[in-house]
Amino acid sequence: MLGGVEPTIIDEIRQAVAHVNGVKQVLGDRSRWLGHHLLADVVVDRTMADADNVAETVRHEMTDHIPALSAENVRVSSRTMRIPR
Repeated sequence: MLGGVEPTIIDEIRQAVAHVNGVKQVLGDRSRWLGHHLLADVVVDRTMADADNVAETVRHEMTDHIPALSAENVRVSSRTMRIPR
């Protein structure tokens, strides 16, 4: 599985994000290994009023729960959209 991420790690990322106060739901996620570094891209559903705070809290939760994570991209959306896996 070149660059592929185990389903248990993907579940852990989604659970870490879902625990953030203000996140309605995880709309999508993509993760991959780049050498020994785990990269994650998540999209969460939230009103734009507190998007910056939610995004920063999501980043913090992800890096706290997944020590191998070295880069993360968090997008906050107030509309329903999904990113392909």
